[in-house]
Amino acid sequence: MKKDEVQVGGVYTAKVGTQVVPVRITSEKWNGDKHAGWVATNVTTGRSIRVKSAQRLRREVGDKATGGNVAAASATATHAEATPPASDATAANVGELAANGGEVVVTAGSPKPRKSKQAAKAKGNKASDAKTGCAKKDAKPKRTSALDAAATVLAASKEPLNCKQIVAEMEAKGLWRSPGGRTPQATLYAAVIREIAAKGRESRFRKTDRGLFVAARGA
Repeated sequence: MKKDEVQVGGVYTAKVGTQVVPVRITSEKWNGDKHAGWVATNVTTGRSIRVKSAQRLRREVGDKATGGNVAAASATATHAEATPPASDATAANVGELAANGGEVVVTAGSPKPRKSKQAAKAKGNKASDAKTGCAKKDAKPKRTSALDAAATVLAASKEPLNCKQIVAEMEAKGLWRSPGGRTPQATLYAAVIREIAAKGRESRFRKTDRGLFVAARGA
């Protein structure tokens, strides 16, 4: 996996020792401004582990991938690790089937796989809903990110704030709440510094003093 795909609070499969198990990311680890990995919890044993790089994580599991059954995800991951690989075309099709909820994307040079019964049934239900005018329930609204919430807090503040104060204001106003990390202010600080470095004048933040930030007016 890539570093920007890893989210605090997410559950992923990772190889720990000789087993592939589900782990929950609890916080990011920093050495100053340098990213040093993540702190995670082994969902099966409850033990804390250190994930030094995103390459140790295999794939995300949880509500979308396993229907909330993390134990099933662990069993699936272990079985996948022990099962010999199939042919290139078959392995690609199976991977695409899992990633697309039964809708397989056929690549050039590979045989066209059959759609699963679940995918065909889902497609039929969608067509039926379109004909009858029945609307599906709206998807849950996307949760406000820590950076967006921080920008909102600073825009309303008349004085510079440090990251600990910003986190407290975000939680007090119900804009954002830490998913369980021990040092959300450190994670926010690093994210704000990255945006300032990446976007320059277009950044929503401006550093006024050591550890203090204000909203970049007109951003």
